[in-house]
Amino acid sequence: MRHILFLALLILTTTVAMAKKVEGFIVFHNNDSAHVVLKLGDRRFDEVMAIDAQGKEKTYHPADIACYGYSDKQGLHVYRAKMLSTLGLKFQEVVVEGPKASLYTYTYPPLEVGETTTRIGLTFQKKDTSYLFLTNFDRTAVMRDRLEEFYGDSVNVRMFIHKQFENKIGTLTVMQDVKAVVVEANKR
Repeated sequence: MRHILFLALLILTTTVAMAKKVEGFIVFHNNDSAHVVLKLGDRRFDEVMAIDAQGKEKTYHPADIACYGYSDKQGLHVYRAKMLSTLGLKFQEVVVEGPKASLYTYTYPPLEVGETTTRIGLTFQKKDTSYLFLTNFDRTAVMRDRLEEFYGDSVNVRMFIHKQFENKIGTLTVMQDVKAVVVEANKR
């Protein structure tokens, strides 16, 4: 029993110690914002810890704030509270936000211990707030068909989707392909 308790304490300590601290911001539902230090851990899609100017720590969940974000060497990262299929409200990283269409991603936790393939949820949103949920595990033909149906109100976007996914067998370029579709939907 002591070994299990020690192991659990070690894992918890390591996880807390590994949380990355970055300067960032939070935006509340009333559009007020605050400059904070964010503690980013493995649960960044479920919660984020913010430290305000007075040093007070508070944990925020997707129902509490509209979004949070920070900049690093890779650029600006913004996580918005969005519906994710049957999982409910989650923070999802913004890939494209436009006047007509947006794309957000969510990284699912591993289904099994030792799983090495990352499952990414893709949330498509149109300006009328309709959603389409796909994952990088979906077959390319399924993605193409569901995207064509979702963007069915524009013949030009449907043709672009068909061409973008034409002759694709694997999903090696799926993120570039779906991002291009959303960028194209914003042009039409």
